[in-house]
Amino acid sequence: MSSATQPDRNAQPFKVLSLDDGGIGELSSLLILENIMENIRDAEDLPEMPRPCDIFDLIGGTGTGGIAAIMLGRLECKIWEVARATSAMDNLFKPIKLGRESEKFINSSFGHSNPCKILIQEAAELLSGQQEMLILSNGTGLSSAIEMGNTKRSIGRSLEKIATSSRRVADELGTEHSSKPQRYYRFNTANGQGSIAASDWVEPSEVAAHTKNYLNEKQDDIKRFTKVLINGFPLVPENPVRPDESDGFVPVYHIPFHENHRFVGRQDILSKLDDQLFTRTGFQQVALVGLGGMGKTQVALKFAYTVKNKYADYSVFWLTAASMDGFRNSCKELAAALGIDASDDEDPRILVKNYLDATICGKWLLVLDNLDDPGLLDAAAKESKISTFLPKSDDWRIMFTTRSKSVAWLAVKTDSLELEEMSSEDLTTILMRSVEGHDDQSHIHNEQSVNELLNQLCHLPLAIHTKKKLSS
Repeated sequence: MSSATQPDRNAQPFKVLSLDDGGIGELSSLLILENIMENIRDAEDLPEMPRPCDIFDLIGGTGTGGIAAIMLGRLECKIWEVARATSAMDNLFKPIKLGRESEKFINSSFGHSNPCKILIQEAAELLSGQQEMLILSNGTGLSSAIEMGNTKRSIGRSLEKIATSSRRVADELGTEHSSKPQRYYRFNTANGQGSIAASDWVEPSEVAAHTKNYLNEKQDDIKRFTKVLINGFPLVPENPVRPDESDGFVPVYHIPFHENHRFVGRQDILSKLDDQLFTRTGFQQVALVGLGGMGKTQVALKFAYTVKNKYADYSVFWLTAASMDGFRNSCKELAAALGIDASDDEDPRILVKNYLDATICGKWLLVLDNLDDPGLLDAAAKESKISTFLPKSDDWRIMFTTRSKSVAWLAVKTDSLELEEMSSEDLTTILMRSVEGHDDQSHIHNEQSVNELLNQLCHLPLAIHTKKKLSS
């Protein structure tokens, strides 16, 4: 097993990736994982496909799944050692002895061909109940449909045992998590068009073709999982209550991004946001204005988590406002997170507005991110204006982020703050953090080289962050 990061003590789920054993079928598991990574790349508009070890907090597998976990994760032991520990079949290979006690390790596929339960137990020990898990279990396409001839009989029977064991664990976990379907996802071509009989001797190209059929069949489910993987679980009560059904106020948090614990600087603008929104009574709003790449979204994210931690009587909600379609979809996600029952013909924008307008909903901060289109504020038709769907409570606080000063004027008139260029000291800190772990760090200790690089990157935090991704 490989731990990519220690679990964050925040709203984001602890992400677990479990990989079954299954011989050549492991290719199917990896192709499914590759498709998920491609979905993340496309959804996040990343320059390249992310690595699983940067997405998942815990990766584990047995047999060929163990080998895949080694390739996908970060381990501090020799590959050949772990390969023998995960894939050496008894009576065929010598077991490996690891650790001070020289404990023997061999292939565990017959007992744990699907290691998902073991990984869940491991994660539970790390988390101590302080964080929800998001579990992805990938199968290898082995079915129990055995059609044995007179050759390779013993290996075929072994594969049949592996397939049966894997399916049993998957069925148990599916039942166990049936009340929380967003927490557990199982993808396995044995359950679709791409099943491979355990006795089949197939070429990799055949496995790939089977898997392609399965991916086409399951693409909606994969996109649904990818969405949860990116955005995490909404911070809402386990059983959300409607405002008209509640006897009191319970703060609710819907911030669909990780908290950035490596956030640097910007204390001046954060203090101004706090003063403008929370030192005055009644309805308050502010627009944060800055060029693309200046870090408006990161400042808004930091402020959202600051409000969550500082003002315990305030809920915090986050909606995207780049387009009306994006705003509508964002409202739909928020309505679902709040437990608002809605039919297909109901407008989620109105549902969210009515919910937040309710007095019992209490005080709240709403972040509207990336409102750059003036047409969303001065459109002739009411249904095309975002302001039509904003609540009118005296206890509301709204923060807009925008590139446009004209949009800021339309939204809040004079109540806007301009995001200035970061100081060279803060940018240097970001740059130094971006090269942590790189072999060659000599250039960051030369002040002239650092200043030249910052000038090349136009002193934009996003440009520095992008350069980090392209260099890694």
